[in-house]
Amino acid sequence: LVVVLALTHTADAQYRMDRLNDVGPAPAPNPTITQKTGAKIPLDLEFTRSDGALIKLADEYNHGRPVILSLVYFSCPSLCGITQDNLCAAVRQGPRGLVVGQDYDIIVVSIDPDDKPKDAALKRKNYLAKIPLPESQPGFTYLTGSEENIKALADTVGFGFRRNFSGDKFLHSSGIFVCTPDGRLSQTIAKIDYTPDELHNALRLASNGKTGGSLLGIALSCGAMKYDPTTGSYIHNQWFY
Repeated sequence: LVVVLALTHTADAQYRMDRLNDVGPAPAPNPTITQKTGAKIPLDLEFTRSDGALIKLADEYNHGRPVILSLVYFSCPSLCGITQDNLCAAVRQGPRGLVVGQDYDIIVVSIDPDDKPKDAALKRKNYLAKIPLPESQPGFTYLTGSEENIKALADTVGFGFRRNFSGDKFLHSSGIFVCTPDGRLSQTIAKIDYTPDELHNALRLASNGKTGGSLLGIALSCGAMKYDPTTGSYIHNQWFY
């Protein structure tokens, strides 16, 4: 009996030591935005507009204007809100007098296949009110779609994202994609602190059918920010780094 107990104790100790030293596989790197300037947007992909209409991307790229494409998800508790706030602030400032719906269009696509048109409609209404613009505003489109079509669009423009099974539902980086009127990726702005002049220059470049490089800054990832209800703003998540 003494020998059995001794062996059991030794085995338990070794097991605990093995578990202590077992750090498991390294965590996957945070999704990033990859530069894919010149990529052709798959305009035949179908999405559902916030008013419930089933449309193809081609329907939103046939106005002879450059398009700002933004990929977010509507239940995001952190970075997506900042991305949308900054985009709306840029619209409000009017980059050197350019007017949404006249000089350029905006298309916001949810990366979450669980988002529904009613979710898109609510977000669109809220952000139009922030600018402010009427709900009848043209050139300000919110879309939802299938997982397959979302992935096809995201892969085309280089927007990396993946589901997260703790905390935020998706992990992704921040940025917007400026496209030519005929649906080619002209420039990627892979940051959230772009200036009206930077946006103006990107739109002018795209409107002439030209392509440029990426405007890079601090491309934050969802999960890197959290909402602080005491200040009403977003702060860095210390555990994330």
